[in-house]
Amino acid sequence: MMKVFNFVLGSCFAAAAVFAAENPVCTLYPSDIRFYASFNDSTMEPDLASGDAVPTLVQGPPEFTEGVSGKGLALGRAFFRAPRNFELKTPGSVIFWVSPVNWPDKAAKEPGFTAFSGWTVKRAEVLTAGKSVNQPWGKSGLNAYMQFPKNHVNCSLMFKGNAKDWKNGRWHMLVLTWRPAGFSYSVDGGKSQFSYLKTPVGTDSEGFYFGISGKKEPCTVAMDEFVILGRALSDDEIAKLYEESRKAFQVK
Repeated sequence: MMKVFNFVLGSCFAAAAVFAAENPVCTLYPSDIRFYASFNDSTMEPDLASGDAVPTLVQGPPEFTEGVSGKGLALGRAFFRAPRNFELKTPGSVIFWVSPVNWPDKAAKEPGFTAFSGWTVKRAEVLTAGKSVNQPWGKSGLNAYMQFPKNHVNCSLMFKGNAKDWKNGRWHMLVLTWRPAGFSYSVDGGKSQFSYLKTPVGTDSEGFYFGISGKKEPCTVAMDEFVILGRALSDDEIAKLYEESRKAFQVK
């Protein structure tokens, strides 16, 4: 079942929702939504886009599975142009849900993933979110980072998202926010970890992608309810969004 949204006078309206619950972000921050993909119609194209809604590239082919609400993305990555959809120079947030798939009970290395990346012209600055890869068992963490031409800045939620704590099939909400002073990362409505930037982003954004991978991996995550907001959510707003979403999506 497809959820259809229209971006009209800064509002987000659900035309229909039978098998999938409406994402609470649509009622809490309707005028701030810049891009929203629910995957409920088994496509990488968004339900709502302020800019281009057709991917410039899709790696896959994409596969879909049961999501946190309706269908979710099991495999695939979609690239989009940034104008009006995503802008690093002004405050914003990216929200998405992930669920472990085939994560082991024990292994030498922790599973890892990249679920989002956005960049400015000529990739002068790149903001990426996911979980660190190739880390020793039990010593990994969720990680976001800002890449510059000569250095990068990490924002790590240490020991959050380890395989011993994240069980297969359980959904988790990740929120990445950015402001001129820096960027932050939060999981399941918890307090954000904030990393400061010495220099604010000064280049126009060019593109972004969402998705897990263009090829099958032995240990991965499913992804659902991908949203870009044109505002940086506070910790209180993230906590409220998580609680409202947890109830709407019936996440235990």
